[in-house]
Amino acid sequence: MELEIYHYSLCVSLTLLLFFSFRFLFGKLPDKQIFRQYRISRMLMGIALLDLAANYSVHLFLTPRLAAPINAILMNLCTYWLAVWLFGSALMMLLDKRYVTRKRFIRHIAGWMAYCIVVLILWCYVPSSLLYSIVPILLAAAFCVYAVGVAHKVFATFRKATCKLDNYYSDDAAVYIRWMSVFTYWAIVFGVGQGIFTFVPDRYVYLWIISAIPFYIYLYVSYANYLLMYEHVADAINTYEDKEEYDIENVVENRDRDNGQTISSTTRISKQQEEMLKSNIQK
Repeated sequence: MELEIYHYSLCVSLTLLLFFSFRFLFGKLPDKQIFRQYRISRMLMGIALLDLAANYSVHLFLTPRLAAPINAILMNLCTYWLAVWLFGSALMMLLDKRYVTRKRFIRHIAGWMAYCIVVLILWCYVPSSLLYSIVPILLAAAFCVYAVGVAHKVFATFRKATCKLDNYYSDDAAVYIRWMSVFTYWAIVFGVGQGIFTFVPDRYVYLWIISAIPFYIYLYVSYANYLLMYEHVADAINTYEDKEEYDIENVVENRDRDNGQTISSTTRISKQQEEMLKSNIQK
């Protein structure tokens, strides 16, 4: 491994991650209720970058790739699993505020913790021959499946949001959120690639770290630009969602009313039959 280049690339990436995460977490935003989703999304994205920054810090100061490569691989997979969900949640907060619920968030965090526990158990009890050959491949495959699943949900929600904007505005307003599609494609390459390229020979690792720097810059710039048009996009999406909720409520009310009329009609018929039966008995 080119140790100097490796450390320099880690140092640059770590500096950017810390700066961007600080801006996401503590940067000022307009004090309006409509920016609530955007604020939560930035917070989640800042935590995701801090997660990656912690991983980079371990690599920079302890260099586990040299001392214990298998430990570095397992640590990377655990780090990226959490980052995938945080990235996905941050984007979903901008596209569909109803998706990221407390219950779903806790479930995914519990899944990440279970993944980490499985990694720890395998690291402690699996024989070295399997630990260095089969186990990392299986764990990386599980990570890739999870990352693709989260990305698929983001893409599906992005298409729905695009339709909402096109129906709300006469012009091509969906261009306002198109950066999310580009970012998600990039995130898939970055996330799945992290799971795959964590196995590359040591002398090529710095190339992958350097290639991730434009990804972080694009993320930060996209969020900053999106802030300028967020009110228009959020207003369109919220209006369309409110209309959907209103339509659903009307359907439920009409169904309940129809059911009530059917029940009352049945009751009325039953009473008529009972009166006819009584009159026949009297006769």
